Amino acid sequence: MGICSSCESSAHVATAKLVLQDERLLEFSYPVRVSFVLASIPTYFICSADEMEFDEFVSSMNGDEELQPGQLYFALPFELAEASFTARRNGFVGR
Repeated sequence: MGICSSCESSAHVATAKLVLQDERLLEFSYPVRVSFVLASIPTYFICSADEMEFDEFVSSMNGDEELQPGQLYFALPFELAEASFTARRNGFVGR
């Protein structure tokens, strides 16, 4: 019997992941400006998952900042900008 090996590539490409309010996921394999993404969703703002904490204020990213591969982001409606982020208010409890 011979040695069996696979030729399939196991390379993993890190992507910037953007979760939209309707639960769709957009992925970018390259840095992309926030202003570019917001052009298609003008009534939303983008925040970094790393900057979000429960019972803290949600801050929007500036248009000249870039979404970076390997990071998670959320697109949220303007009414949540600078609002306290709680599980119940934002629909994460009771689903």
